[in-house]
Amino acid sequence: MGSYSKAGAAGVVLLVTIIEDAGLIAWLVLAPASMFYQGIPIAPLLLLLVLLVEHSIMQRAENPNFTRSIRANIGL
Repeated sequence: MGSYSKAGAAGVVLLVTIIEDAGLIAWLVLAPASMFYQGIPIAPLLLLLVLLVEHSIMQRAENPNFTRSIRANIGL
C-alpha cells in the first residue's frame, strides 16, 4: 500500500470494508423491491457506485501518485 504506515493501511482497509458492507446491505434491501428511478434500476446502480468508490480509495491508497503520473503523461 504505497508509503502508508501499517496503521494507515489498516485504516484504509477498514474504511473500504465499511463502505463495501454498507453498499452490499443497501443492495440486498433494494434488490428484492425492484425499485426504479426513471426506468433505471436503483439496486445495481447503487452497487456499481459503491464498488467504484471503494476501488478508487484502494487505488489511491496503493499508488497516491497515479493520477499525477497520468496527467504528466498526457501533458496536463
